[in-house]
Amino acid sequence: MDFDEKNIIFDIVETSAEVLFHFKASNILKLERYLRPKTSGAHISPFSSKNLPKNKKYIIPDEELLYYKSIVEKLGKNRIIELTHMTRQFIQTLISKNKSWDNIKADMALKGLSGKNYIHSIGQWNEYIKYIGDNLEIDNV
Repeated sequence: MDFDEKNIIFDIVETSAEVLFHFKASNILKLERYLRPKTSGAHISPFSSKNLPKNKKYIIPDEELLYYKSIVEKLGKNRIIELTHMTRQFIQTLISKNKSWDNIKADMALKGLSGKNYIHSIGQWNEYIKYIGDNLEIDNV
């Protein structure tokens, strides 16, 4: 190696199946030609929102979920995709001059929230419930 590996690789762990090198991320380019890293898959980015952790701590209060749960029950499994599309359409209604679709998606990813949790977190829950009630055709909701 044409560099001082003691200053770059600060720990090596050998197991029966693999070898783990510990180094600072800033040194990846120096090690790249020796380790030959590769990415499997199409267009995988470490900065993708799919790689961000989901926020499982955000909970919508049960009393606010009652109407939503009744809609889900009445839709049935074969129509639940309609609710998913309706949620996306509602989020798209939030687009304005100051807030683009990309900004909204980035904010959702940063907070680690799903569509309905994001809507609740920004204070649009009542508008969302009214929107899905007006736009989904459901009997007796």
